[in-house]
Amino acid sequence: MIFAHFLHHQLLRLYRIQERVQNRRQLLGYIRNALRWSVFLTSEPLIVPTTDLIHSPLLPEIANDLVALVAYDAIELVGSSLDSDEIASQVFEQHKDLRIQQRLGAAVAKRRLRSFKSALRRRHVPTTSFVAKGWVKSVQDFAIERRTFSSDQLREALNALPRRPSAVSFAKILKEIPERIGSHAFRWDVVEELGVFEYDTSPRARTHFELALAWQWLIGYVREYHAQILGTIPGIGPVHCGLQRTHPQHVIDLRKHSFVLKALGLDSAFYALTFDELLRLRFEPRVAILRDAIIDRVSVELSPRYRREPLHDEQFAVTCDDVRRAARNATSALSAVLRAAEVSSKWFLQQRKLLLSSSGVLGAESVASREVAVPIGFETAPVPRITSGPGSPVVIAVVVALSEELTFILDALEALDCPAVIDRGSPNGQLAYICDRATAEGHSVRLVFVLVGKGQERAAAQTTIVVHERQPQMVVSLGIAGALSTDIGTGDVAVGQEVRSYLANAKARPDGEGRFEFALAGEGVPCDALLVSRADQLSFTSRPALRAGHDRQRARAGTLEALADFKVLCGPLACGPAVSAADEFKAWLLRSKRDYLAVDTESSGAGTATALAGMLRLVRFAAIRGISDGGDKHKNTLEAETKGAARRLATTAALEVLLMLIDELPWSAMSS
Repeated sequence: MIFAHFLHHQLLRLYRIQERVQNRRQLLGYIRNALRWSVFLTSEPLIVPTTDLIHSPLLPEIANDLVALVAYDAIELVGSSLDSDEIASQVFEQHKDLRIQQRLGAAVAKRRLRSFKSALRRRHVPTTSFVAKGWVKSVQDFAIERRTFSSDQLREALNALPRRPSAVSFAKILKEIPERIGSHAFRWDVVEELGVFEYDTSPRARTHFELALAWQWLIGYVREYHAQILGTIPGIGPVHCGLQRTHPQHVIDLRKHSFVLKALGLDSAFYALTFDELLRLRFEPRVAILRDAIIDRVSVELSPRYRREPLHDEQFAVTCDDVRRAARNATSALSAVLRAAEVSSKWFLQQRKLLLSSSGVLGAESVASREVAVPIGFETAPVPRITSGPGSPVVIAVVVALSEELTFILDALEALDCPAVIDRGSPNGQLAYICDRATAEGHSVRLVFVLVGKGQERAAAQTTIVVHERQPQMVVSLGIAGALSTDIGTGDVAVGQEVRSYLANAKARPDGEGRFEFALAGEGVPCDALLVSRADQLSFTSRPALRAGHDRQRARAGTLEALADFKVLCGPLACGPAVSAADEFKAWLLRSKRDYLAVDTESSGAGTATALAGMLRLVRFAAIRGISDGGDKHKNTLEAETKGAARRLATTAALEVLLMLIDELPWSAMSS
């Protein structure tokens, strides 16, 4: 995620941005380019404080850009409440009796917030109290001469005061400030207006005070959302508030990325893209390769002065030249980016095939026979299509982790008069269980069930083989999961909007008590939007099929009839190596992402393999997980008491949802 701090009025003031870039049109251009990069560099939503909708002096001109982000679910406006009127009231209470309140119009503020209502999210960390606690800690560090960024700023501020008090008196007054400002916003201009700092300040001292507070404010968002920030913005300069010194891994220098775009001949095309085009490109796999495998790699090859060092990989250097030629010969900005992305994808796929071939995952014959042509541009292929037709069934690969789950699935299919046939013909020795069936509208579908084994790594390796050998139009990770949310219960079905490997990019850090803790970051794989949307509406579109599914579940349930009437819920799924059987583990996961529905141990591996293996054609991915337990301390008791019956019901509930989803998909439109 990227935290868009560069819209904040205090940051604009701290770095005197409006003074340094006095041409407002030029300034807005720089800010819009920063928004472009924020959207392009991640597929996750942009994080913006809700107060920016009230305070930011740039909002009138960029409001339409933010509205576009809301329409694509590309932004989350985070604050203390989900109620726009309540947020506005809190902001006005924080500035009660201050000059700044006179500049704020209550009606305008509420109207702005209401127009962004669907993007409002609640923070877990109260901003003001977090900054206040951090401030007190910095004052304590200053008093004992412990060097931190914030305590250094306080020391510099003391040295810059016109009349210097003793360090002891200075620390005492600073420590009392949070209590003395009461419910007001904790900002230095508020401190000075309330008169709670008893010494005259100077511009230089004020800058250091504001930097100390800005660092505390910014680090709170970075830690809560595991976010990065744009630390240096072309045309504006550094805006990192000290994080470049303390947390450089969270800081992006846009000068490098801009330099790379120019070196690749893509700068004009990138900045000419409309916001709508840019947002559509976020989930285009070829563009993701261009971004991650080309632009990021060239950025690493740059010296600190932004001069390109020699590229040691000759083939990669040739690919960069090909990207430049493709961009130069394009007829539009969108076409330039997509042509460059196609060149990048071909190079990436070639490298990946060589790697797979050398590791023995794919044989030479398989590598040579899997070339897929990719149409260039949205003009000729706005969305890659699922293809089906007479004699050519739609192939859906269903990857299953446990032999127990596969047994439940095959038994259920046989009871539905759709027995599976074993296919032993894989050149890699992988067994598959084939079930051919027709949808309610007569479309031919081939379900290919494959046992991939436990864990993300096995799921990824086996799914890669499935996608290359079977060439499916869809991959589904199907099985059981433990509940994380109180909204979902045993017997229900969770359909992933994304599957997030929660330990990916984690950092082990000391906890201050002689041990260590993981700072989670995670890496998400988005599930196919069409599949998620249709699954989310099954209770409306498939009521007869849903009732029939409930009836079949009751017939399977025995004494667990209460679990038969499953619900279908869509949301994020956590994925990692651990099976959840402790309340503390659930709480730990939810602290990193509060809206997780459930947790399993394979889906992100299957999702990642699907995304990478299907780079040059769309392979839709879904994660459908039946809830077998609450993922808590009662897990083992439930399994012992039900003798596996709850796991069987959870697995067959997931299968019922898959079969309903297949019947509801618009195959004719998808294959036209």
